[in-house]
Amino acid sequence: MDFFGSQEKARRNTGLLVFLFVIAVILIILCVYLAVSMAIFFLRQKYPHYVSSYDPFNLKLFLYITGGTVALVSLGSLFKIASLGKGGMKVAELLGGKLVPMDTPDAKERRLLNVVEEVSIASGIQMPLVYILEREEGINAFAAGYTPSSAVLGITRGAVENLNRDELQGIVAHEFSHILNGDMRLNIRLIGILHGILLIGITGRVILEITLRSGRHRSRSSRRKGGGAVIVFLGLGVALVVVGYVGVLFGKLIKSAVSRQREFLADAASVQFTRNPGGLGGALKKIGGLLSGSRLQTARAEEASHLFFSNALSTSFLSGMLSTHPPLEQRIYAIDPSWNGEFIIHKPLKIQESREKMKPAMVFPGTGKAPIPIFQGFPPGSSGSRIQVGPEALMNQIGILTPMLLAHASALLSSLPNQLREFARNSEGAKAVVYSLFIDQEEEVRTKQLDYIKQENIGSVFEKVNQILSRVQELGREAHLALLDIAMPSLRGLDPGDAGSFLKNIDELIKADEKVTLFEYALGKILRKTLEPIVTGKADKAPAQYYSFSALAPHIEVLLSALVRAGQTEQQDQQTAFEVGREKMKVNQELMTLLPKEECSFQRVDKALNILRLAAPVIKKRFISGLAWCVAFDKTVTVSEAQLLRAIADTLDCPLPPIVTPPEK
Repeated sequence: MDFFGSQEKARRNTGLLVFLFVIAVILIILCVYLAVSMAIFFLRQKYPHYVSSYDPFNLKLFLYITGGTVALVSLGSLFKIASLGKGGMKVAELLGGKLVPMDTPDAKERRLLNVVEEVSIASGIQMPLVYILEREEGINAFAAGYTPSSAVLGITRGAVENLNRDELQGIVAHEFSHILNGDMRLNIRLIGILHGILLIGITGRVILEITLRSGRHRSRSSRRKGGGAVIVFLGLGVALVVVGYVGVLFGKLIKSAVSRQREFLADAASVQFTRNPGGLGGALKKIGGLLSGSRLQTARAEEASHLFFSNALSTSFLSGMLSTHPPLEQRIYAIDPSWNGEFIIHKPLKIQESREKMKPAMVFPGTGKAPIPIFQGFPPGSSGSRIQVGPEALMNQIGILTPMLLAHASALLSSLPNQLREFARNSEGAKAVVYSLFIDQEEEVRTKQLDYIKQENIGSVFEKVNQILSRVQELGREAHLALLDIAMPSLRGLDPGDAGSFLKNIDELIKADEKVTLFEYALGKILRKTLEPIVTGKADKAPAQYYSFSALAPHIEVLLSALVRAGQTEQQDQQTAFEVGREKMKVNQELMTLLPKEECSFQRVDKALNILRLAAPVIKKRFISGLAWCVAFDKTVTVSEAQLLRAIADTLDCPLPPIVTPPEK
């Protein structure tokens, strides 16, 4: 899977969506005009004193209907898009989802969170908030959000109760592939745009209800006097309801055109990632064998049907043709060509899993054993270590789901002390964990920082920092990033005021020694990108605005220079790394030169990143490729380079997983 190619394809699909939407609106206008024209014709036959003439090609009427329809559809779409401003969280709430707390005592929910943690770290995506649709007995799931760092994962109670760990992992990996492919943003836009089309039918039903209700309260004489008006409104209401059903049909066609093929691609990515066809295949077979299948009971199932892992609606011949998902049997055969055609008639799981059973593990089909890791990452406690990895291998890890990274994430999570993992799973503990990441090793600075935490935070956080500080500082920097990933969902649950205070406190901890280290900047940038939308109440959903590489050259020059200065100590190596990166970006020497260290301030880096995040996917690919060649031109990557590269990639919504040495072929 090409991450940047998938992102660009998703962007083009947005154009396809707009085109299909325009076609649908034009057809709806014609249907409305035809319905109104027919209503006028019949009214003239029965009530000639109300309708004096009839012109089937009335331009004035057509323009009125066109304006009214476009206004109604546009307002409906804009209203729905505005109501989904919070992104995935709002979608999950509309579907009846309940947020799963990170410190949940429920064993099956804990197992689910462990799987999501593991896949998140392996893919380089911040762990999404997890919602459970409590009232849904079917097996289904969805991912929603505007960006990878603001994604949420929803899953039905039926899936949590009926699936084993491998099957959950298959579904979670499937949904993560949608996140990486850029499908989520398109899916939310689809909900908003199609709502405008559906609003026509809703308006028709409202007109019918009001007309019938007012008609029941009228006297016989008044009905006789205003009978024509009642007939007109009844006819209009019926016409709009009929056209509304036409709108539903168009909506299904659009969703089917945009969504159907993506499910095969996501299935393939899931199997490739987990190397366990039995996981995803078993989940699909259990859907076929479960009485409720993958159907949802919520009234919102129709408008969000394209989001789900499997078909969320009741099936019939016509609905099957317009379904957003391929037939279940086709998906299973694509995963398991030797399938005998029998579904799994499943009874709910009755196990109470022990802590050992809940540990992350990756199982290969037919072996029953976890694979032995054949790669190497940064060792615990490392700060200036180097890892052997070439630029091509580094580039190939961006936005890609691989078994190697999944096994690495499993090992990394297992290496973290249980106390730190438990602390990171509630808001107060998560604050303490993140504060600890910024505490300096130097005693004078550390004392100043701890005093600040004690003054600014009610005792519990300060006490928690004291409990875990030594353990946090014993860990390596890669483990610090994993801890941040685990803590992020709890931090995303903060209210705006609390999130703002937390970011202010982080800034004060960084300023305590009157300097900013690369590690502090990287962590601070990741935190700010995630939490600032909570503080402002505005989702990070700005579309691409830059399509010219040369126009962005001054900002790329700053970032490339900063990365070179951070990763190389010798002047000659810095110059060589910069030239390699610039050459791979295909930029002329006149546009970009290696800047002096004093011109690579974090303020300039920050400004450059905020502009580059608005670049088109093809621009980001070219830029990130140059950075990969820059940091790995000598076939090694330092911890400092990895930290800054992670912050850059996260800001640009290009998930960068842990950097590991690929296995020898």
